[in-house]
Amino acid sequence: MACKVTRAATSIWLIGGTAENFKASKLPSRREVLQVLLNCHVVEELSLKDSINKTSSLLLQIWDMARIPTKSPYHVIEHVRKLHTEWQGLKKQINRKSVRDLKNQQTFQDSLDYIFDVAHRDAMALIRIEEDRLFREAQREKGSRWTMGGIDRSLALKEERVMKRKIAVENYAKKVKSAAAASLFAGTDVLDNNDSNTSDISSESEVGPTTSKLSKLKFRGTVDVVTPEVAAALDRTNTSHRKAAYIISAIASTGQLHQDVEELIISPSAIRRARIKHRERFTSEIKASFDPVVPLVLHWDGKIMDDFTGPGRERIDRLPVLVSGKNVVKLLAVPKLHDGTAVTMSRAVVEIMDEWGLRNRIKGLCFDTTASNTGLKGGVCVRLETELGQELLNLACRHHVSEIMLEKVFSLHDVSQSPKLELFLHFKDIWPRIDKTSFSTAMKDESMSSIIAPWKDGVIEFAVNQLQKYQPRDDYGELLELSIIFLGGLPPRGVHFRYPGAMHRARWMARAIYSLKMWLFRNQYESLQAESTGSRKTRGISYSDKLWKHLKDVCLFVTAIYIKYWF
Repeated sequence: MACKVTRAATSIWLIGGTAENFKASKLPSRREVLQVLLNCHVVEELSLKDSINKTSSLLLQIWDMARIPTKSPYHVIEHVRKLHTEWQGLKKQINRKSVRDLKNQQTFQDSLDYIFDVAHRDAMALIRIEEDRLFREAQREKGSRWTMGGIDRSLALKEERVMKRKIAVENYAKKVKSAAAASLFAGTDVLDNNDSNTSDISSESEVGPTTSKLSKLKFRGTVDVVTPEVAAALDRTNTSHRKAAYIISAIASTGQLHQDVEELIISPSAIRRARIKHRERFTSEIKASFDPVVPLVLHWDGKIMDDFTGPGRERIDRLPVLVSGKNVVKLLAVPKLHDGTAVTMSRAVVEIMDEWGLRNRIKGLCFDTTASNTGLKGGVCVRLETELGQELLNLACRHHVSEIMLEKVFSLHDVSQSPKLELFLHFKDIWPRIDKTSFSTAMKDESMSSIIAPWKDGVIEFAVNQLQKYQPRDDYGELLELSIIFLGGLPPRGVHFRYPGAMHRARWMARAIYSLKMWLFRNQYESLQAESTGSRKTRGISYSDKLWKHLKDVCLFVTAIYIKYWF
């Protein structure tokens, strides 16, 4: 006896059963998208990536039937992936019964009956038929009031006529092009027989119309001027395709190229294609010739940037990947990632390594100290070692390590979780009322002068030498100058204090810079705080002896230990 499969056995949590395809009468809801996606993934046993791609393709077909402009297929795939991730995240907490978890489940379940909206941002402006606009608005309501009827015969016939006209134009263009090509071979004979009697030409009815059409044709250029060197120069100077066409045309018109302008291939589209071809060839040559014989260290660091290559100006994750070794530094790629998780980053790094054939050359890893990189179970470092099948030398970024050190020293007093450093925000509020010429160095404090006396001259000399070098950031130079002033020295450009800038907790060097500034002007704080008592600018900060002792310890740590380690 055959075993029966009940509905409960195929039911999916919060969603119900699966579906092989979407209904053609309505735009798919969030529930239907998940049903089709899970049918592909569970029933058809496709991978999650292939299931998302197939679901997105079926989804776009329904939206095309409704004649509503949609987002690009890439962004539709991302929306489907995010919906599945949202459902999967709730499913992980299926056994939790707190009020918050139950509320999240109910909210998600209520949203499943709404349309899975992938319409273009300017869809209402792009849709020309008013009925289509009303249909889209009705579909966005819960339950989707309207349905799509049969095929609009009049519109279908109109589109069919438009398509026929396009095909006819393309066929005519091909015919004219072939005739132009044939005339290039016949042109020499026609010119040689120019002095002969025109009666020798066979038939005017046959030759006449073709000759008149060919005489009006504008032949395309055949001389390619965008060589690999020219393409590299255009890329190096960041010259656009249109500007490049204008420049080359102007040079050719002066006779400097000794070539007729009409014979040159200088349209912007042709220049674009030539530049792409030369870039691909140049890239393949670099990959083929890059074969270092020294051990390499692999570097990567994710950045959130504007998407200049996509259809919209969205923020995306980019992952620069490079390798370094003895006399070797090579940027391998800067791929676009759909998220910044450890799984995605490690997969991208491995693909780039295999593409360049460097799997056996990698001996060390250089990375920042984020949890996605340093996680003991699923970090990128662990995943790369597993993938390569060997232990690698882990070289955490020295600047990131020193950032953690400074943050830990400062947090001995600061236990706030606010993204802003409230202590320094109050300092920024009263900065305009501080007398910049009245400051107190550590040498004027009896309790500190004896502490710094043995090593202050060495630190001042070190800081002055560093200021004579190029500093890539202004706050590096500001930290060196404040350290010199704090120890009683004089910076090379004199005593200057900059207006307080970024106070965000992520701006970790602010902890060192503004601790020094606050200590230098500590004698003015008592009177300034008394003036600010009762106002909102006090920010609840109490300048007790304990706080000043903590700032003193931070200043001593920065000047005695930190700046030498950092620089």
